[in-house]
Amino acid sequence: MKRTIFALLAPAALLLAGCSSGGADDVADSSATPVAATTTESVTTSATPPEEPTGIYEVTEAGLTTAVNAPITESADKMAEVCTEAKATLSALNTNDVEMVLALIQMTAEDSTENFTVHTEGDPWGDSTPSEQAAIIASLHAAANGEC
Repeated sequence: MKRTIFALLAPAALLLAGCSSGGADDVADSSATPVAATTTESVTTSATPPEEPTGIYEVTEAGLTTAVNAPITESADKMAEVCTEAKATLSALNTNDVEMVLALIQMTAEDSTENFTVHTEGDPWGDSTPSEQAAIIASLHAAANGEC
């Protein structure tokens, strides 16, 4: 029997939607590569890509992002709302395991297997800004600790 986690991801997607400013364009494309430029004197130079902040993401060996070291720019009211949504998600999943919920939130359709199907629209986690991701993680931890 094939399991679908759409119902489980709905509360998690709400977490992302609650933080989303619709700013998918705010995230730099990390796949961009330097381009060689040739001058009229046939001298080739490489364009240097902008430096990315080092150590912004804390990732497990399995590739799960467990912390984002970015400032949270959401208002206190918005954070309270997201914390309430995180609490509902943890309750619906009957767990306080933040990493398990983060794994669900970070799943994409490519993570589907024969017995486990992921239904998401786009890549809600990957399309979020580091600030939004930090807010989600902070809210999950607050909800798991009973702080909202």
